Amino acid sequence: MANRSGRAYWCKFTKKGQSHDAGGVHAHGAVFKISRAGTLTTLYSFCALSNCADGTAPYAGLILGTDGSFYGTTESGGAHRNNGTIFKMTPAGTL
Repeated sequence: MANRSGRAYWCKFTKKGQSHDAGGVHAHGAVFKISRAGTLTTLYSFCALSNCADGTAPYAGLILGTDGSFYGTTESGGAHRNNGTIFKMTPAGTL
């Protein structure tokens, strides 16, 4: 997914038990961007809040809204019995 400035954004999560890193500093998935020059930046690492209220395991991809924000979902975590979340994130990484 690219925003209006041409930067690429994506989510990463790999199921537990697989040999790949789950992404993010908490190993519960993350949102990344890459600049035109190839600089990789972690914008947000999931499970940063108490009891993973911000969600874990970002699922599917990101959608760019007409407001310039990104929208996505997580497979688990969240405030309602670990049922996941729907999130809005700014291009700067604010959830």
